[in-house]
Amino acid sequence: MINKWKFSGKTRTGYGEGSKRYTEYLITPTILQNHLAHYRNHPRDMVGRQTLRLYSDEQIQKMLTYIPPTWWVSEKFYNEHKEE
Repeated sequence: MINKWKFSGKTRTGYGEGSKRYTEYLITPTILQNHLAHYRNHPRDMVGRQTLRLYSDEQIQKMLTYIPPTWWVSEKFYNEHKEE
């Protein structure tokens, strides 16, 4: 469940090195994924930790490895995780 992704359908395009064009796709996170991302970004927020009270610290650390740094992900990530 934690490593299944729902995409919103929104995209954005940017330009990298050498004017190479790239596309990013927006993830619509589940409530759990959203709470995990908040906890990762604000680890001292005890209210954020309280929302994850059903999970041990070890379980949270393992789940955090699946959460991307931002909800905008690369085309490669999108192609690997989109549902057919």
